[in-house]
Amino acid sequence: MTNRARGLLTITIQGEEINLLPTFQAMMEFEEMAGISTFEAMLQLKEQRAQAKVIVAAIWAGQRGYEADRGRMDLRADFNSLGEKCHREGIATIAGHAFKFLTFALSSDADLAAAQEKLGNAESGG
Repeated sequence: MTNRARGLLTITIQGEEINLLPTFQAMMEFEEMAGISTFEAMLQLKEQRAQAKVIVAAIWAGQRGYEADRGRMDLRADFNSLGEKCHREGIATIAGHAFKFLTFALSSDADLAAAQEKLGNAESGG
């Protein structure tokens, strides 16, 4: 099941909560769907020049990673349907979620755990 240090993300698109899990398989599926490497996608997102397909592919892959982790691939999102939801929510808004997902995908478990611990300390005032 889910390695919490792996960076489970929960986002909301059009009022629906969507869980994203940046597994290795999800990263590979992202690269196949987007047609570019994860590193190139990060650069494009940072420079605000990523295509909508790249942005949606990150969310789609993350959702597939989460569903696969639970053995429910039959519940995965249809890429075009998810793309329409993302378009209605605003691709610029979704781009931030995509950037965070890909950052988590490229980070080590140790780095993610340290970041989560630091965030927890900041939230508790410590």
